[in-house]
Amino acid sequence: MGAVAGTFVKIEPVATRKVVRLHIECPIEQANEILTALGGYPDPANARWVGIAPLNAKPDNTLKGGKLAQSAGILCAERTFQEWCGETSAEEAARYVRERCNIESRAHLDHDETAARAFKDMRLEYEAWLKVEA
Repeated sequence: MGAVAGTFVKIEPVATRKVVRLHIECPIEQANEILTALGGYPDPANARWVGIAPLNAKPDNTLKGGKLAQSAGILCAERTFQEWCGETSAEEAARYVRERCNIESRAHLDHDETAARAFKDMRLEYEAWLKVEA
């Protein structure tokens, strides 16, 4: 990632110095990628210079969920799946899926091979459990 796209939302003066602080909001799903591009978390002892430029077009930087994300959403709404994963609501089951697949959003299932494999394996475990319970 060479550039970071975000929305400029605020500017404020820093009272003790002759500088301003800029606030730029970016999708949380890209936080790790953005931190990597910027060299990691800010360290006041080792300040890094970055460039700022306006974009001519609004970037489409939000991940879109596909068939796996949809499948995960349907699965999380099923009471038997919630029972299998030890949760009591669709929201808790969704959290379980995100944690189990190591993702921040179910949309990542359609964009991350490792997460997709983890989800498919988890679904196979659940389906095997269903057969035993039937």
